[in-house]
Parts: sequence; structure tokens; C-alpha cells
Amino acid sequence: MPSSASPSVLAELQAAGENLNTWGAPRLNTALSMLEAAGHGLTSHTLTASKSLTYTNYTATNGTDYVQKIAAASDGAYTLTVGGYERMYLIWNASSYDQTIACSGGGDSVTVYAGEVVPVYCDATNVTRGNGRYISGDLSVAGGATFTGAGSFGGAGSFGGQVTIPETPSADASAASKKYVDDQVLTASAGNLPATSGNANRFVRVNSSASGYTLSEVRAPVDIAAVQTAAFTPEVGYSYPVDASGGAITLTALPSSPSQGDQFEIHDANRTWDATNSATFPGTDGINGRSENQIVTVTGARVLFEYVSADYGWEMKVIEPKARFAYSSPFVNTPSITYPADGATGIQDETPTLTASAFGTTNDSDTHASSDWQVSTSSDFSTILVQTTDDATNKTSWEIPSGNLLESNTYYARVRYTGTTYGDSEWSDVISFTTASAFLDGDAQAIIDQMSAPPASARQLLIDDLVTGLKADGIWTKLDALWVMAAHSEQAGKINWKDPTGSALSTVNSPAFTTDQGYTGDGTSAYLNTNYAPSVDGVSLTQNSGAAGVWVRATGASGNYLGVTDRTGVPEHHLRIENNTGTNRARFNDVSWVSYATSSAANKLLASNRSSNNATQLYTNGTSDGSGTATAIGLPKYALYLLAQNFDGSPNGYTSGQISIAFIGGSLTSTEHANLYSRLNTYMTGL
Repeated sequence: MPSSASPSVLAELQAAGENLNTWGAPRLNTALSMLEAAGHGLTSHTLTASKSLTYTNYTATNGTDYVQKIAAASDGAYTLTVGGYERMYLIWNASSYDQTIACSGGGDSVTVYAGEVVPVYCDATNVTRGNGRYISGDLSVAGGATFTGAGSFGGAGSFGGQVTIPETPSADASAASKKYVDDQVLTASAGNLPATSGNANRFVRVNSSASGYTLSEVRAPVDIAAVQTAAFTPEVGYSYPVDASGGAITLTALPSSPSQGDQFEIHDANRTWDATNSATFPGTDGINGRSENQIVTVTGARVLFEYVSADYGWEMKVIEPKARFAYSSPFVNTPSITYPADGATGIQDETPTLTASAFGTTNDSDTHASSDWQVSTSSDFSTILVQTTDDATNKTSWEIPSGNLLESNTYYARVRYTGTTYGDSEWSDVISFTTASAFLDGDAQAIIDQMSAPPASARQLLIDDLVTGLKADGIWTKLDALWVMAAHSEQAGKINWKDPTGSALSTVNSPAFTTDQGYTGDGTSAYLNTNYAPSVDGVSLTQNSGAAGVWVRATGASGNYLGVTDRTGVPEHHLRIENNTGTNRARFNDVSWVSYATSSAANKLLASNRSSNNATQLYTNGTSDGSGTATAIGLPKYALYLLAQNFDGSPNGYTSGQISIAFIGGSLTSTEHANLYSRLNTYMTGL
């Protein structure tokens, strides 16, 4: 018979009479080597993919070796497949990855974890692993674990299930169950720990003067309650801010069914407690061993109540406030509202701007982060009409938005500041203000808002009357600019009422300003630049339609009250009103003079008008005073000057007269000129 392979190692088995004289070398030696490899041989695999061991009858292969090592250089988790033979292997996983061992027979496979050296057995179909006993890294147990003997963990351990440690610890280093530890603590502290029943929300503490635990002075936690402004019954566990500004506050009763150690507190939230606006606490349940009512009149006080027992009732402690300047801790100073004044009446602005004092701190510096502003219809701010909080823009001033204030109503305002480091200040003292019976026109208010020094209420009404009157007459929309130099301050006299936030008058060489009168020239160098160039800034004003005028309070020497000349075109053209040796005359976008017939220009409104391409008119105090037929040439491109003329970009023609008002815009009818004078005269007379 021929030779056959052994069932596990595939070594050559000699049949009787076979291989005469050739069984020794090399056949016998090969068979012996394969047997030795099956018990002691090692093959190392550097896995870069899954791999199957090879087997050949009578020949030593990588599948022959007992030890199958997965080398450390392997780059991933793969499957190593052994042959379908009944035999044992020792798998040495030296890699950093868990590896799978399978059988070519197609049955069950096993996992050999990184670092393990584990025997596995193949029954020709399935692979079964032995139990590993050494773990070189961290231990993770997904299920329950029971340790019946001593154990040592060199790395971290994680147990997804329950761990049972049945033994009583025999040494300090031994593991102990929670129950064992609890039993030891409770036994050692017998008599010191409170009973679990009846001691909710209480705690124990270590007594520094003795070993073990002792009962602490326990206190129930408190929560901040809503502000109280009337009689109420407190509840245990709350701190009550009390506002007594509306009158004395009385507790209707103390908390019912209290337990020893229960607490609540009352405090003067807005520092209003005094002899009149006091806080009264009923003594029916006993307070500090007495049955009389207890009355607290200490401003800013905090009153703490703690229940002692049925025999002794409540213990009451009054904690008096300290003056803030005595505190060592830094704080943000309390601001104060500077406008409007407390108690102000007749506020005509629907959107007044609240202003407050500068930001400051005590005992340290800080930066102003934001402010909270509140306006209410009630002095206790129980309802908020409008507010802005955490406002990083409106820090020391805030304009109340439109649509909130009503006419003839009283409102209350307060503010607090927030520092970057030290947080909120106290709320400012509350101020009140009352709105007028009618709010100012929006354009009038816009003019007033641009005045750095707010005018008095009477002057505000004059401004409002003038603006609303011009609107009613249909004149306001025709004006491009209106300068009312007869004002309470020089800054206010420079504002263009038609564009309050735009370019204001510029003074050159210091024309003299007189309150409520206007500007006076010196006849040599002083003048006002309107910064209004007819050809650039004209809207209602056009080449063939326009009106301009000036209120001359005093004539002075010959010169221009209002003027600009442009000679860059052919022919030259002018827009001027001047005094020429006692005769007042005007030009309007042309080269021809038209003289006033009757005006002396002393405290008069001189106006010039162009109604068409070839028609001009003069008015004194709103009455017709001359006309012309010169053809309009064009609008000058240079800025209009007052108390002089702009002659091709250079001033000349100065006057020493005094002017109070100037205007320019589109053409006005004779009726509108009369109405304009009437409105301006009312304003001037009202000053």
C-alpha cells in the first residue's frame, strides 16, 4: 500500500513494505520535523489583510507550526483561518488589534484580543478558544463579575454590570462593599448620626473638636419670593422682599404647622421702613418668648425667623444694615437721573431723553458695561410701561421710544448701572414727570433736540407754533433752509430748521451774537457762511422759481444782508438782498437790480421772489414792494453768505447791520409771503 498523511499534522505514515531503502532520509526526518513543529514550532504573520494557513501532505508549511504569532507590525484587525483538521494551536496576538481565528470548515470563529496568548482548538469545523489569564492593558467587563479570590489590576477597570465582593476585607488595601463601609460608619458613629425619619433637608457635619460626626445646626433652604406690598402670610423656606413705600406692612399670620429649624425671612427691599412705614409681625405664635406683636422700623433691615418649638415659638433676629461706605467690598455706585428733574411738569416731548449721572465705583475701578432703564405708570413699578435692559449703547442716557407716553399723564423712571466686574448697582431714586397737555410737532422737537442747551418751555412752544403755523400755511414744504438766529444760544441760532442735523451756519471773523436778536456784522470782514449753494443744495429753489428773505433788525452800513454772485457763466448772475446807501434792493438769479420802494429795513422782513423766467417781486413785511422783469440766468454755484456776499468764492460787500432770520426756497405767493411775515413776527414778538 502507498503512504498516507496523518489526520492532524499531515506527516507521512509508512505503509508496510513501502519505500524500501528510502524511508530514512529524507522521509523519516521530514515526518519527525513536522511532529516537532506541531508541538513547538512558531510562524509569525505580519497581517495587512485576512490570511489562511497553508497545508501540504508530507511537507512542513506555516500551518504545521503550533504557535501562530500575529506580529506587532500588523496594521489592522483581520481573520486568520486555520485548516479543517482536528488540532490545537497557540495564538499569540502581539498586535494592537483584536484578531479573529476561523476554521476553513466554516463553523464558529473566536476572537483573540490584543496582547493575548491563547490556545485554540479546531475540530475540523469550529474553533474554540481557551481562557486567557493575563491582561496587559485596561480591563473592561461588560457583564457582571464575581471575584472569589485575590485580584490585582494594573490598569483601569470598567464594569458594565454588577461586581460582587463577598469577602470581609482583611486589610486596609482590601476592597470593600458599600454595605460593609456603611455598616462600619454607622456602627462607629452610633448616637451621633440623626435618624433618617423626620430629618428631611438636614445634614451632618464633622465636629472639629471631636472625632466622628455630630448633628449640625441645620437650616432649611430659602428661595426668593415676589415683592410684597400689602399684608400677607409667609411660607417656610422663602425670603420675602417687602416694599413699604405705600404704607406699613403687616404679616397676617406666621407659617402654620412649623417644624423645628424651619426658617423664612423678611427684608426691606427698597429701604422704606421707618416709624411710619414699618413692618409688623404677629406674636400670636410667640416671638422670642413673647406674645406681643413685634414692629421693625429699621431702614434696610433684614429679619430672620427660625422656629424653635411649640413651647418657645419663633426666634426673630433683626439684622441691621451697615452703611455702604463702611463695606470693604467694591461696588458700583447708585446712579441718579438728572433729566427730567423729579416732579417736572409740562414735558412737551413725546420721546424725552432720560439722562443720568456718570458711572462710578467705590473701593475699586470698573468699566460701565450696560444699563437698565425703566418707565412705569406706578411709583412702585408694579407694572412696567417700557424698559430697556442690559443696554450697552444707552448707558447714561436713553430716549423713551415713541408710542408710549400720553399727554397729561404722570410717569415714573429709574435706572441702574452694571459694571463689567462688580455687577449691578442699586436702582436710582425714582423720579416722576408729567407730560404737557399737547406734545410738540415732530419737526419742532427735532430742532429742539439739536440744541445743546434745551430751551425753556415757553420758547419750545414758540418754536412749535412757528413750525406748525408754516405747515398749516403750506410754506414749510417750500423752504429749503430756515435760519432763526434770534435764539437763546449761539449754537441754537446756527441750526438750519429744515435740516437740524445737517450743516449749520459757520461764523467767519466773529460776527457778534446777541441773545434773541441774532448776528451783527462789522462792515469789514465778519460774516456767516450758510453752507447752502443754490445750484447744489436747491430743492424747492430752481432757476425760475424761488424765494429768499432776511429779517433785518438794524440796517448798519451799506452792504449785503444776503448774497452770492456767480460770474463763471455768461452773463454773470446774482442772488442778493443789500443796503446800498440807504436804498434796499435785490437780484434773483439775474443781473438786474429791483429796488424796494418803501422799506427802511429797520426791524423788517425783506423778501425777494422769482415767480417765472421773467418775473420777480419784492416784499417788505409780507406786503408787495416792487417788481422786475429780468430774465433768469441760472442758480449760483457758490455758497450763500449772510452779512456779506460770496463773490466768486471770496467774501466782499460786508455790512454792519444786524439780522435775526434768513430763509431760502421755492417761489411763494403773495398770500404766503404775508403769512410768512405774520408767523415770523409772532415768533420775534414772543421772545
